Amino acid sequence: MVNTPVLLIAFNRPEMLQRVVDALSVHRLSKLYAFVDIAREGNVEDINKIQMCKEIINKIDFCDEVITIYPEQNLGCGGGPFYAITTAFEKETKLIILEDDCVPSAAFPAFCEELLNKYNDENRVQMISGHNFSWNFDKIKSSYIFSHYAHFGGWATWKRSWDKVVFSIEYYKPKLEVILKKGFPDQTERKFFTMKLV
Repeated sequence: MVNTPVLLIAFNRPEMLQRVVDALSVHRLSKLYAFVDIAREGNVEDINKIQMCKEIINKIDFCDEVITIYPEQNLGCGGGPFYAITTAFEKETKLIILEDDCVPSAAFPAFCEELLNKYNDENRVQMISGHNFSWNFDKIKSSYIFSHYAHFGGWATWKRSWDKVVFSIEYYKPKLEVILKKGFPDQTERKFFTMKLV
């Protein structure tokens, strides 16, 4: 049984969503939040595919509780996940988060749940990621590492961390240079992330 609530974020990719649901179905989940964004205005193809996504959600039978989050207007690829996560955290203290293109391994929910519990009171740890892009990961003997990089292809976090997120580039712009210098002391690395963010 996976006791930590899982949030599944989808839009208009039913085939991909089905693969994620199939991967999760090997577990018994205590609670699943399912977010499906609404169609973009005037996009008939969206309407059909989103309906297919909702039908996939409606057939889920491996959860004790399924809570749907269906917005009334299209929120997009940034606003949609932000809204979904914020909405789920109105009732939860921690979440495992998957988007419709992140097919988890069978070990992923237990990995997240164990570390969410272990580092629950450690404020230096802000999230648990299912990705490992470390250049020497094949030499690492432990099952996880600590990193100041945040990768979101299947992840988990606490409300205490999410409450610090501000969904506004305007909020960060005045302090972006200071944030980047602090987070990335290496000039080449800092230049790379500056180009991505500005």
